[in-house]
Formats: sequence, C-alpha cells, structure tokens
Amino acid sequence: MKDKRKEPAQDKTEKPHTGGHLLRVVVGLLVGGAILGGSAFAAWHFWNTRPLTRPMSKARAPLQVEVIPLQPVDFAVRVPSQGRVKSRAVSGIVPEVTGRIVKIAANFREGGSFEPSQPLVWLDPTNAVHAIAEANATVRQLQAKLDLERINRSSYTNAVTLAQAELRKTEAALELARARQAAAIASLKLLDTFDNSTPLARHEPQMKEATATVQSAAAELAKALVDLEQRPARMEAELQAQIDAAGARLSRAQTDLARTIIRAPSFDGRIVEKSADVGQHVSTSTTLARAIAVDYAEVRLPISRSLLSQIEMSGISGSTSPGPAVDIHLPTSDPNSPPDWTGRVERTEARVDRSSQQHFLIARVDAPFAQPPFLHEGLFVRARIHGRVHAGVFEIPRDAVRRGGEILLVDRENRLRRVRMAEAFWRGERKILIREVIQGNQQRPLRAGEWLCISNVDYAPEGELVVPNRDGKPLPRSTPKGKNRPGKAHFSKQ
Repeated sequence: MKDKRKEPAQDKTEKPHTGGHLLRVVVGLLVGGAILGGSAFAAWHFWNTRPLTRPMSKARAPLQVEVIPLQPVDFAVRVPSQGRVKSRAVSGIVPEVTGRIVKIAANFREGGSFEPSQPLVWLDPTNAVHAIAEANATVRQLQAKLDLERINRSSYTNAVTLAQAELRKTEAALELARARQAAAIASLKLLDTFDNSTPLARHEPQMKEATATVQSAAAELAKALVDLEQRPARMEAELQAQIDAAGARLSRAQTDLARTIIRAPSFDGRIVEKSADVGQHVSTSTTLARAIAVDYAEVRLPISRSLLSQIEMSGISGSTSPGPAVDIHLPTSDPNSPPDWTGRVERTEARVDRSSQQHFLIARVDAPFAQPPFLHEGLFVRARIHGRVHAGVFEIPRDAVRRGGEILLVDRENRLRRVRMAEAFWRGERKILIREVIQGNQQRPLRAGEWLCISNVDYAPEGELVVPNRDGKPLPRSTPKGKNRPGKAHFSKQ
C-alpha cells in the first residue's frame, strides 16, 4: 500500500525534467546552424575577394655545372699493393769450435754493420795450438820410422844377392858332381865291374847331395826375392798411412786454430741480435748473434689475379730483361709524392694463397740502408707497381661516375646527355680509363674535346640546359649550325 501511494508523486517530478531537455536541444540546433551559416558566408566572401596571381615572366635559370675537357692520353697504370720488408738472407753466427771468448770487434753489437768475412769474435786458441804441436810431433816421428824402413830395405837386397851367389855356387857343384859321376861310371865299365858296383862307387849319393843343395839355394833365393818385394813395401805403406792420418790431424788442428777467429757471413750485413760477450764459454751449438744481409732487401707484394693482368710479366722469373719498376712508400707518406725507395719485381712465388687466391710478387730494393729512411726488416710499406701503358684512353674521375657506370656529358648546345661507360681498361682509386661509351642502345667512341660534367646534378633531366664552367669561369656557349631536333645530342668532333 505504501508503494502505490508513492508512484503518483514520482510521475509529477519527471514531467518538468523532460521539458527542459527539449529546450536545450532546440537551442543547440539554432547555435550550430548560425555557426555554419557564418562560416559559409566568410568562405564565399574571401573567395570572391582573393587577389589574382600573375604568371611568371622569367624562365628558370640554367644550372651552373663544372666541366672538364676530355683528351686522349697514354696512361701508365700503377698497381697498388702493400707488404712487409724482409731481408734477402738471415744468418746465425755460430762458432765451429768450442772455447772461451777473449775478444770481440767494436761493431759486434746490435745495429753494427760488417763487411763480408770480417773478424767479429776471437776465442781462446790455446787448445788448438797444443793440438797443432802434438800433430806435428807425430808426423815427424812417423817420418823418421819411414826413413829407417827405407834404409833397412837394403838388407833385403843384400840377402837376394847372397842367395843368387849361393845358387850359382851349388849349381857349379852339381855340375862337378855330374862330371865325377860320369868319370866313375866310365871307369867301372872299363874294368867291367859296373854291374857289381855299389851306389857309392857310381857317385849316386854325391849327386843327390848336390841336387838337394841346389834346390835349397833356389828356395832361399825365392824367399829373399819375396821378402824384398813384399815386406818393405808393406811396412812403408803402413807407415805412410800413419803419416797421412797424422797430417790430417795436423790440418784439422790448424783449421780449428783458424776457426777460433769467428768471421761474419760472406755478405754485407748488420747485426740484429747479439747473445754473447767476452768471457763467455761457447760451443758449436751456441748462437752468438743473428745477422741480416743489407746488399738488397725484398718486399712480398700480394696481387689479385685481375690486377696481375695489368703488369708486364715478360721481365719476371727467368727473363734476362729487368722486371717492372716498383715505387715504395711509407704508410704515412703521400702516395702521390716521390717514392721513398725504388725497386724492381724480381720474381713471383710458385704458389698462390689458398684462401684469397692472390699471387705474390717479390720486389727487390738495392741498398736499403744506403740513406735514410732505412728500409728495416719487418717494416710495413705501400707499393705501386709500374704496369702496362694504355694508349689513347680517356681519364674519368671516379667522382664523376654515377650509379650504374653513368657519366654526364655536355653537348655543343650546352645540354646534359647521360651516357654509360663501356669497357673499363683500368679502375684506380681516383680514375677510370675508358675509350667508348654507350648512348642509348649504341656504343660509340669518346672524342677529344668533349665536356665531362663533374658537378653533382644527379636529378637533372636528360637534355637539361646548363651553363658549363671551367675552374669556376663560364665557358662560351657554342651555337650549332642547322636545326637540331630537341633531345638529340650533338658532340664536338675536335
């Protein structure tokens, strides 16, 4: 019952709220319409009262571009490379005998220079001197024995002479015995007692004795002859062999004495490392110092296969003609300045690098320490190898080359013409060498006197009128003879 009595009161309060809402909606619509109408009127007013624009009376000024005239040249290629200096010979100074160092030369120090075979270190010669004295004594002793043996050889000759005389004597006795036997036999036969005679009566024992004596004498002579032929020669040969061995020991002792003076290698060089001094005992396995040759140095230069074709290889490796020249610079020097050293390519290595497939040229630089700056071993240097000479080519600066090998030429009408470079004979750090360009779909040679645009005008259209400048000064515009169709290039035939 209480809820039913409250419902009429709620209806009475909602009616005045609905009327106010409708009023706000109507007022809003009226204000919005007034704003839109005012805006439309303002737009109409400004449109009708706008100032009229006048057309431009002047055309856009032509572009100012910098140009250079193209002229054919004979260009000598310089192939860049780099490498480290190495000595042509590195030698360790090692003693050939054992001893104590008693003296060293003044230039036996790091950085010291030496001449070929110059004495550098002196060892104590006492042991070598004693060895020479001992070997000399042995040689003299054996020589005395040999002389004595040659004297004793005469006794064997005398024995042969005596044996020969004894043999002749026994042979004579044998003949006498034969004669006596013949006489005895003749007497026995004359007395008719031969058949009953005794061997003694027939002189048979005497004959046997004489024959045996002759045989004995012959054997003694044979023995004497063998002794004369073999024994003295064998004894003399043994003594001579001993003398030769003693002479070899004497020669070795003399050589060891000479080796106590340790000399420099057989080339002009410098000491780069010293590891011994006075008072030190050294052996044949001790390295006293390390030396390098300074008559000439070598630089190992890596070259790619593509750049190798730019180098004349006829004067390398086995040819009598000299190899190509090489300009060598310090890393800090200007590559365009005169070279710090000059040399020549002497040979190529017999292998290529497996990873980079690069070839290696060996350049020879004479007298690396003749004058400063010195070409020290291990120094990193840059090199420019004198390559082939390309005749009648045009030098295109790399700064003037656009994307895709495109360059800009200025024709006789002072209009830009876009062409592409044809085959490049050389691509250097700053220049590209060409002889021909591709214009449209046709390939044509460059001609002397054509202008190359070197200004940055990448967005200029084909045929754009320009004002060519040379070193900041405008060049006179040339007027072509006859009528040319727009967009067609006409190049100078100078």
